Amino acid sequence: MEKIRKPLLNNWYLKIFALLVAFLLWLNLNYFERAKFELVIPVEVINLPENYKVEKIYPSKVNVLVEGNIRNLSRLNFKIKAFCDASNVKIGENELPVIVQSKEKKLIIKKVEPSYIKVYIKH
Repeated sequence: MEKIRKPLLNNWYLKIFALLVAFLLWLNLNYFERAKFELVIPVEVINLPENYKVEKIYPSKVNVLVEGNIRNLSRLNFKIKAFCDASNVKIGENELPVIVQSKEKKLIIKKVEPSYIKVYIKH
């Protein structure tokens, strides 16, 4: 029993220090490491006046560049929405800005491409 206990307890302060350093490295990689991720998201049209219909959206999807820590990016499923507000559209071609929102507060939306889309409206 002494042969097992002596190597385990020898230099115990160095072993605890090594364990602490390993934990801090793990914490840094999982919680503080920032990364960028690019998504392709479909665009929705909201607030369309009652008698109007969307004939065509071009392009129907936008590229969104998101930055955040690695842990939040791995849980990104369907927490980002892209939409256009069509409350002031007219019949025919309309160029509307794309609005991107994230339910995850710690994510930063860096770039939306294209930032405007064409929405074709019919009566």
